Amino acid sequence: MLNSILSNEIFPQVIENHMSRMPKPKEVLITTDDSGNVIQEPYKDTESISLYETMKQTLIILATLDNKVMTQIILKILSQIVI
Repeated sequence: MLNSILSNEIFPQVIENHMSRMPKPKEVLITTDDSGNVIQEPYKDTESISLYETMKQTLIILATLDNKVMTQIILKILSQIVI
């Protein structure tokens, strides 16, 4: 049954949809203090950080189910970004 799900057209669409809705990773504000040292100050948006971590773990699980499909999808997304 798992093989039929993986070979189905739905599985790649699930991965693409999941990746497109994934929030951006944790953002930091980079500043310098009075001494000129670089300081990273993370934003405290805990809800989006939690959502990002959950979606990241889900993508890892999906990638282990069929890494060829995941590789194809990532290459497709990168080819659309890099022109």
